Amino acid sequence: MTAHIGWMSLSTTTFDATNGSSGQADSAGWPIDSRNAGDWPTLVVEAGFSQTLPSLRAKMRWWFSASDHQVKVVVLVKMDASHETICIEKWVERPNRPGATTTRQVTRAGLRAPEPFCDQSINITWTGPAPIMDMSKQDRTPARFRVSGAPLVIGFAEVYLRAPTVGEHDIAITDVDLQHYASLIWKYIV
Repeated sequence: MTAHIGWMSLSTTTFDATNGSSGQADSAGWPIDSRNAGDWPTLVVEAGFSQTLPSLRAKMRWWFSASDHQVKVVVLVKMDASHETICIEKWVERPNRPGATTTRQVTRAGLRAPEPFCDQSINITWTGPAPIMDMSKQDRTPARFRVSGAPLVIGFAEVYLRAPTVGEHDIAITDVDLQHYASLIWKYIV
């Protein structure tokens, strides 16, 4: 898993919506060749330990709406110490279904706004011999985490806003990568 040379990572940037609200992602980024300073990122990551998953999902909806749908992918990462799990959700927007009966937001052009859709869900679970918090940090090894739903795939065109050229491809974060990240999270963050 490597980032493309034309990618700009953002960390502590605050983005302001036209309605006066603002947001700061835990991580975000955009393609350098198709974005200008002040534009919204195409990829946002929101992570939470004390926040609930519904709270993170509300943030996801805010990113899509506040950016006027310039944000293309939101990845949510929810750590749960009591269940010794990490839940990862990849959200994208898709056009509303024709004939849907629910009233939805209408865009300026009079068309229905796209709706958020959970495109992928991954669960990472501690499988060690004892509760994770009872284990020494060096015993919280990647092999002791079980991953279901991997790899996490982020479409190249979704975040770069163009088709991939020769040598470029979707970003795939494998189960081995996710086990490694889980180990780091439980060693150094929690």
